[in-house]
Amino acid sequence: MSDIVERLKAYKCDRLSSCWFHHPEIADEAAKEIERLGGNIRYYECHITMVGDPAIIKPLVDKVHGWKFSAIDGDIDLGDGVKCYATIQYNFRYSPEAIILILDTVADALEAEGVNVIRRKIEAVIHDDRSSKTTFRGQLDAK
Repeated sequence: MSDIVERLKAYKCDRLSSCWFHHPEIADEAAKEIERLGGNIRYYECHITMVGDPAIIKPLVDKVHGWKFSAIDGDIDLGDGVKCYATIQYNFRYSPEAIILILDTVADALEAEGVNVIRRKIEAVIHDDRSSKTTFRGQLDAK
């Protein structure tokens, strides 16, 4: 087992592809390990999880260019009750730092509107058999 996997276990992370966002000091090593294992990060998927009335939250998410709203009753990690989500995908060519900044900016803006944000999450998707159908709605401004 590689040293980076052992270090991730020490961080109590169960997924190499997402843990390194929370531990930037190991980002380069984690990316190399993903490559060594035959993975190739295809895109980042950002999620902002919120609780509240979907009828109030949806119009706020819809105002943010590229972000999609969804809601489900019962979350596998967060438990029972309706959870609302704002989701977007970004191409892997963007840095994790840039994606985190975007996620935090949108989440902060939603909180400023009174939305109860309970989770901010970024996943590095290394395999998706529907990836040919994935449209990267996220785009960083070149300015």
